[in-house]
Amino acid sequence: MSEFGKILNSAIDAAQELAGDMKAATDKMIDTAQEQAPSVVASAREKRQALTDQARENIPGLIDEAKNATEKAMDDAKAVSDKLLDTAKEVGDKAAEMAKEVSQRNANKAGE
Repeated sequence: MSEFGKILNSAIDAAQELAGDMKAATDKMIDTAQEQAPSVVASAREKRQALTDQARENIPGLIDEAKNATEKAMDDAKAVSDKLLDTAKEVGDKAAEMAKEVSQRNANKAGE
């Protein structure tokens, strides 16, 4: 066999050995992933359940906060409405007094 043939055979042998090592490494990675997959899935399920439970626990509190905020807003709106009505009544009463005074002045001037 020629010198070139020996070098070529060595290169082919090295490439085949490298391919075998790569296949072994890939198989090891696949095996490891398959071994760890169930625990990763279980961990994800546990985390999802914990988040779901936490959300369920917080919902009543959020509902109560929304209810309290709504009640406060309604109380505030009623207070503003009452204040507006009181102010309108005061303005009306004052206008009536002024109209009465003007009417009395006109009556007094007419009588003079």
